[in-house]
Amino acid sequence: MGHHPRVEASIDGTTRSFLFDTGATTVLTDSAQGRLDAPRRIASGFIRASLFERWTNKHPDWTVVEGASPALGGSPLIRVPEVEIAGHTAGPVWFERRPDRTIQKTLAGSTDRRVAGALGGSLFRHFRITVDYPNARAYFQRLD
Repeated sequence: MGHHPRVEASIDGTTRSFLFDTGATTVLTDSAQGRLDAPRRIASGFIRASLFERWTNKHPDWTVVEGASPALGGSPLIRVPEVEIAGHTAGPVWFERRPDRTIQKTLAGSTDRRVAGALGGSLFRHFRITVDYPNARAYFQRLD
């Protein structure tokens, strides 16, 4: 069992556990950088491939950028309109698809429970966050 923090968040009406990953970053390919009019590195999150596929099938209106990251031969990104965390709703939030086994071995192994992915700056930019590690609490204050 790892010692990295985990948070609960709700996306599309389902609450899941996520790694609290303030440094989650996606490096964009040239084509994705141009399409998004974004810098080479963007704050993002990561999500299990099986959940990514479920979202794309259920929500064809959610933006998907194929081959957005050179990771794993061209990982896509999905733009989730809103995420609910700590009683607040914020968005949009970008997630990079990662294989289920990668999420399980890399992320879930660093927390006390199985996670669906990692939440990072793409969501956290909307908040001032205070983390009380000794008491296992995080406090979110909406900025906008």
